[in-house]
Formats: sequence, structure tokens, C-alpha cells
Amino acid sequence: MTHLYFRDVIMQAVQMYRSQYTRAWEPVVEHERILEALKRRDPDESLYYLCSHIVRSAHRLGILDANEII
Repeated sequence: MTHLYFRDVIMQAVQMYRSQYTRAWEPVVEHERILEALKRRDPDESLYYLCSHIVRSAHRLGILDANEII
């Protein structure tokens, strides 16, 4: 698989961040939470933050309504 496979999704994310600049740091904070949970070797917290990040990312991209999931 090459990066070209993900090109459309990546370009959508770039465009989304331009239109929602105030939310641009949300994924960074989410990644930090995931990494901290992994450093603590906490599998439950890591899984929670990973799943939360996926749902929130999909919501930011307009793929689904996170309110229906959470």
C-alpha cells in the first residue's frame, strides 16, 4: 500500500483543518493522551483514547455524527 491510497482522505483532512482552524489542535491533544496511556502501560485507557480519537476524527471529517456514538 502506498501513500497514494490515503491521498484523498489526507487532502480532506487538510481542507477540513483550513475550514475549522480553531479545532486544529484537537488531534494533537488526542495523540498525546494516547501516548501517555501507552507509556503508563494502561491497556484500558489506551483503548479508550484510541477509540475516542477514531470517532472524533470521523466526526471532524463529517463521516459520522459522534453524538450518535458517544
